[in-house]
Formats: sequence, C-alpha cells, structure tokens
Amino acid sequence: MFKNREKKKRKGNKKLYLSTIEGGSESTMKSSPKLISAISGIEYPFERIEEFADNGESLEVFIPNLEKAKIKSGEYIWQRFADFLPFTQMNEDFHLGEGNTSLIQADQRLREFTGISNLLLKNETQNPTWSFKDRGSLACIFMAKKMEEKVTATISSGNMGNSIAAYGAKAGIKVIVFVPEFTPKEKVMAMSIHGATIVKVKAEDYSMMKKHILSFAKKLKLRIVSGNGPIRVEGYKLTAFEMFATIESTEPAVTPQKRAGSPSLLISISLSVFGWAIIPTL
Repeated sequence: MFKNREKKKRKGNKKLYLSTIEGGSESTMKSSPKLISAISGIEYPFERIEEFADNGESLEVFIPNLEKAKIKSGEYIWQRFADFLPFTQMNEDFHLGEGNTSLIQADQRLREFTGISNLLLKNETQNPTWSFKDRGSLACIFMAKKMEEKVTATISSGNMGNSIAAYGAKAGIKVIVFVPEFTPKEKVMAMSIHGATIVKVKAEDYSMMKKHILSFAKKLKLRIVSGNGPIRVEGYKLTAFEMFATIESTEPAVTPQKRAGSPSLLISISLSVFGWAIIPTL
C-alpha cells in the first residue's frame, strides 16, 4: 500500500530537479514527518519509540512535500541533502567525519565474474569506526537530541554498538548496548572504550534476543534501535546520496535490497529522490 501510494504521488514527476542554494543543515520546506508501516500503510507519529508497528511490520519514514526538496550547499552530505531527511535541525557538533568514502572501480576479475562492466565499490572502512553503521548512528543521535533523550540503546553483536557508543560519547548521550553473551571481548572493549554500558544477554539465538529486548522499549521509555530501525535507515540512505553526488547522474541503477540489514540503506533514496522502480525483494 505504501509503495503504491508513493508511485501515485510521483506520477508525471520522476525527474530530479537540482538546485544549489545557500544554507546550512536546516530545512525550510519540511512538514512534520511520520512513520508508516511498510505493508498495511498504518500511520504512526514520527516520535514513536517502538521500532516496529503494532502488527509487527517494519516502519518507514514518510517525509511530506519531497517534491519541493532541494540539494543545498554544505560541507557534509547530510547538510546538502537536509531536505531529504526527517530532521529540521542537524548540529555538526555531533558528527565524527563520517561519509565521503571512496568510490572505486572494481578490478577486471570481479567485473568479469559479475558480468558488470562498470562496477563501483564503496570503501566503507574509511568511516570513523570502520563501518557504514556510522551514518545510521549519526541519525540516531540527531533523533535523540530532537527528543531530548539522555539515554539511547541498541542491540548489536559488535559494529553497531561500537558506532553508536562513539557517537553517543561525542554528543554527551549515555549509550546502552545489549550484546549476545558470546560476543568476543575485543568487540566489547571497542564499545566500552567510548563509555557505553554493555549488557550481555543469554538467549537461544540473536533474533530471539533482539525481539525480546525490543519489547521493553515502551515500558522502559527507552529508544532501543536495531539495524531495522526507521531512523537508522534514514542515516544509511546517505550512502546513496553520496554515490549520486559522486557519479553526478540521475540514471537509475538496479539495486537489490531487503528490509533487514545493510541493503535497506538504498530503499529510501530510490523512493524519495529518483522515483526509480523498486525491484522485488531478494
């Protein structure tokens, strides 16, 4: 339902019109964003603390008036694409220099193996904590500051916990990381060095642990974010904005995707900017 509604909105308006204007990271065209369940289209307040809809569906951020969005000038990608993000204020004091990672040409062997003659690879190890998770963590911190939350939490087996711990330390927000009991001590140390509180959880498997921990969010009034969180995904789509800015092309690309995990980072860019057709979930 959500996808069909989006297509109707974009009928006859599938081109991206670019204009560069002076400005920082504050959007002047933005109405209040909201959350919409990915299948049934049920609407929820943007401030909703639970990560999933009441019926268990994933939630997506819906930003009104995207047809008025403009690419701005700015040093950072989140400043230039501020109109395409759900935040009205984004303070550069909270960033750690994430993004602007190299987009490099794949070597001949990989191009031949994939059958893609012009294959580009984005080196996300150049981010502050060596992970694409940093863009999502920045978005989570923007949200925490917007809601005046003093504590934020995540569920992680390593990379995401390390990332949000670093960004929380920079922004002065206390971070709690729930990790499986078998998490290697090296990963725990990487999170702890930033001052995060680490809670080891014993569970039959990671998915069960995640579901159980997320169920406490409303009761504890604690925003617990996993890799599926709609706010974190808003940060991940900055990767696609970067690729667009680097390639400087509005030509569509075929992007395999799924809702859970890292491939979801390109879903929002195709919906909110290019109006590309979305291929079936893999």
